[in-house]
Amino acid sequence: MNNFQSIKNLFFFQNGSIGDFLMTIFFMENVHLSNPKLNLYIVVPRNKSFFKEMIISYNYLNVVEANKSNLGVPLVKFLFDSNYVVVPPTAGSIPLRVKILARIISLMPRSFLVGFKDLSKFNFFYDKFFKFDTTIFYLDVMKNLLQEIGFSLKKNVPSLRYLPNLDCLEKFGVKDKKYLVFHPFGSVRKRSINNKDIIWVLENILDLDENTEILLTAGNSDKDYTREIENYFLKDSRVKIVSGLNPNCLLNLINNSICFIGVDTGVTHLASFINKKSLVIANNGTLNWLPYYNKNATILYKLRESEDGIYSGLDHIVKNNRGENKCFEIVPKEIIFDYIKKEL
Repeated sequence: MNNFQSIKNLFFFQNGSIGDFLMTIFFMENVHLSNPKLNLYIVVPRNKSFFKEMIISYNYLNVVEANKSNLGVPLVKFLFDSNYVVVPPTAGSIPLRVKILARIISLMPRSFLVGFKDLSKFNFFYDKFFKFDTTIFYLDVMKNLLQEIGFSLKKNVPSLRYLPNLDCLEKFGVKDKKYLVFHPFGSVRKRSINNKDIIWVLENILDLDENTEILLTAGNSDKDYTREIENYFLKDSRVKIVSGLNPNCLLNLINNSICFIGVDTGVTHLASFINKKSLVIANNGTLNWLPYYNKNATILYKLRESEDGIYSGLDHIVKNNRGENKCFEIVPKEIIFDYIKKEL
């Protein structure tokens, strides 16, 4: 167990994705509950404004942006402090510049740098490193790390505080209406639902219940894919495509919907952090990132090379996937719609 009485700041380097940032919030909440005197900083390579808004209800959390462009200059003012620095796990390799920067701000006496062994040759930068166990959920990796470095696990289930705001619902015309939020686009294309299947699912939802509206959410990078869908439903006002939303608007839209539907990506973890009733589609997803911590989520999957007709249930995965982390294929559109029907 580390003695944090002499430590002034704790830094957690983060890769800039929504899912990882949410897990970092969970980690930092537990740090704060264990030691309220520590100054807490999340270091991101991009999207500082987006993430600052995500933590607007956490007055003890700070976001610092450090990347190639600014050469880590925003961290210079911390060089002579006693800092505890955490570099998170990855299935590949942490960029060398991140390890160097983390090492530089942990050079002073009583400072300490921890990380996880990765595929690179530069694990010697760390004062201590751990093994990244991909056979357990990433959330459990964070819990174990907290306790390994000397903090108590004060909070066991993730959550996210945010400000209620109905203006966003009015903006998109869904205030006091029955609607669902559908996020079919993953951070990588192979996790997304293809446009043909998206259109098929949307048409079937609209045929099933003509009073249900659909907000199809997307990132700015998904515009090439949303254009086709937008043109297809151009004359049907029940389908609205919304992209580039700030986190507060997105959270309020999700929370006030009848159900959230999404592939395994950061926006889906946003829904799960607010415990929203969700249908999660694990297209080519990784087992250790699925949001089984959300008891209101139904997680759909198709095990690779499996024809048993079972598409949900963690016990079935544990029993049949032979310990693989990347064990999923594409979930058939018919199965997705069958589960949506149960929610409408």
